[in-house]
Amino acid sequence: MILRAWILAWAAVGLQASVPQSFSLVVPGRNPADTARLLTSDASGNLFVVYSSPTPASAVNIHVIKTGPAGNTLASFDFGGSGTDTPYAATTDPQGNLIVAGLSTSPDFPLTAAIRTSGPAFATKLDSQLTKILFSTRLGTVGGGPVMAAASGVATDSAGNIYIIGSTGAGFPTTAGSLEPQAPVLAQAGTIEHGFVMELSAAGDRVVFASYYSGADFVCASGNTPCMYFQPPANSSPPIIYTTPTAIAVDRSGAITIAGTTNSSNVPVTSSAYATQCNCTNLNLASFLARIAPGGASLIWGTYLPINAPPVVYAGSILGAPLDTVASLALDSAGDVVFTGLAASGFPVPSGALQSTFPATGGFPYAGYVAKLDATGSKLLFSTWFGNGNTPPVPEAPASVSVDSSNNIWLTGTVGSASSLPLPAGTPLLGNTYIAGLSADGSSAISMTLVPAGSAGTTIQTSAAGTVTTLGSSGSLLISSGAAGPSLLGVAPSPAFTTGNSVAPRELITLYGIAIGPSAPITAQATAGTLPNTLGGVQVLFDGIPAALLYAGPTQINAIVPMATATRLTTSISVVTPTGKITGPALPVVQTQPAVFSSANGFAVAVNQDGTMNGFSNPAPAGTVVAIWLTGGGANELTADNQINTTLSGNPYSVSILSTNPRIPLPEPTSLEILYAGDAPQAASGVIQVNFLIPPWGGETYEVQIGNATTTFNLWTLAAPGA
Repeated sequence: MILRAWILAWAAVGLQASVPQSFSLVVPGRNPADTARLLTSDASGNLFVVYSSPTPASAVNIHVIKTGPAGNTLASFDFGGSGTDTPYAATTDPQGNLIVAGLSTSPDFPLTAAIRTSGPAFATKLDSQLTKILFSTRLGTVGGGPVMAAASGVATDSAGNIYIIGSTGAGFPTTAGSLEPQAPVLAQAGTIEHGFVMELSAAGDRVVFASYYSGADFVCASGNTPCMYFQPPANSSPPIIYTTPTAIAVDRSGAITIAGTTNSSNVPVTSSAYATQCNCTNLNLASFLARIAPGGASLIWGTYLPINAPPVVYAGSILGAPLDTVASLALDSAGDVVFTGLAASGFPVPSGALQSTFPATGGFPYAGYVAKLDATGSKLLFSTWFGNGNTPPVPEAPASVSVDSSNNIWLTGTVGSASSLPLPAGTPLLGNTYIAGLSADGSSAISMTLVPAGSAGTTIQTSAAGTVTTLGSSGSLLISSGAAGPSLLGVAPSPAFTTGNSVAPRELITLYGIAIGPSAPITAQATAGTLPNTLGGVQVLFDGIPAALLYAGPTQINAIVPMATATRLTTSISVVTPTGKITGPALPVVQTQPAVFSSANGFAVAVNQDGTMNGFSNPAPAGTVVAIWLTGGGANELTADNQINTTLSGNPYSVSILSTNPRIPLPEPTSLEILYAGDAPQAASGVIQVNFLIPPWGGETYEVQIGNATTTFNLWTLAAPGA
């Protein structure tokens, strides 16, 4: 029923191009349930990866791993309480100690030598070897309105003093003589959330300064006085005014540069700034940047990035949008501010820019940008679009920016369509996540690498040695070698569109990379029902054991994880090519991790009971049988790794298909009737076929459970009449 060739060369890329950069793939985490969130480095190039880590007690704590510059694990540390502890920012001090800041809902969050014991925002300092907490404190933040009080950014200076930004309500403990010691107050009914900026001593034993960075004046979008806006179902509500700092950097002098988003018309700005008016309303938010003097008592400069501001000579104005943002910033050697974010089509990109045409698609009004503001805060030195926005509600700006010692600009992020990026000719299209290097003036792309989702796109770091390192949500580190050459860029379950951080025995996986296989793609041909272990001179080894191969090309290899890995906790992956051996990551081995062969929109490749393909115009009626295919069901000792399935062996672990009846209040998932779950006939070993009965309510979203692992998929169905 299923086409064998379709399985063998699933989602083949097969595009060859010149290689601008070579990367090593490292996955230092050993818990597949962890989510990688933050990456920072010390002066020696050692890396710190910060994860959100679920616990058996249903808490979410913080897990930190320290690696060497090449990604070899050196130490780890866990901390947190009984609630959810979310790290939003991390940095190191000159001694290599790690500071993590964020939001905690844990009443028992660990506090050590705390200067504050209240507020959801926290700052925790770990020693450089990750052996202990040096100090841990709450920050006195209050609130919990439209912007949850939290620490959103952290930086250090040359003396190790710690600077933190975030959001808070009124009542934040400020210091006398700071830039804005009093919380601005609305002149009418409404809700206000403030930004804050503060400095802690290096030892964490005192607050050097603490200040609001906020405003209370605003322009009402409705023009009413007092200002009210319509809120469904049928009422009017007073405005919500908030200022949200999102990025911070500290220069050699101790000056603090911050950026963020606001809908207030009177946050602190200076008369010589790029723009003193935001042209924003209570419903239309503008971005801001500011530089605060060392000690926090005065503003060096502050500027809006205004909405609908008139153009100026040097680069035009930044025309805003309801959700203009600054996502990340970095300083170059002159103190200029490189920043990224999201903006509408009025953003001032000159005709000669790297990407001068507004790239958003499908009518979506936002797109990512990169820009540079001079060190005086008065001139926009360059601006360019960079990638299109994704579909609502999560538009994608460049997620992170870093400036190297030559002032080159490095970016990582994800776009809705890779074709919207300024790609050099022949760039392999391995996904919509990018690692990009731009010249210091933003006029040219000096490096561009596209990788699968999860391999990069979370944050980026550059080192004094010129190394570029990115972190992906799967926990993968891509570490540049600085030279052209083959790169392994991600390992994923073959049906998936996101790289993973573990493998299961007998799972079909896809290795993505550049120059990892033969220039002319080869699809495996079974001989007497046996698949090869070598294709075009390529082998994939798991702890030295050759895997059965399904496809090999220059940018993609499809393989079957050997059953022998079932007895191991981890397995080391490497690729042997005619030009040399590529050392890949060591990944945890899990019993099962089901993945359904699906299209990019999450709908399963499925066959209805009448033998036709399931689809929007051909849904499966309730009460009929549908067949789906998946992998990651676990080791099956009845067949060899490299065999084409010729029997109907059942899966070694129990398979369940679950669905929820949406018409039942507080419904529980129902286990559906399965007619068959086991080896897919005439498919590669490791491919599982499941035939199950569509429930009376039809439904779109279904769940597969095998062992302790689950995954979801969608189907086109028809509910029974009257169901």
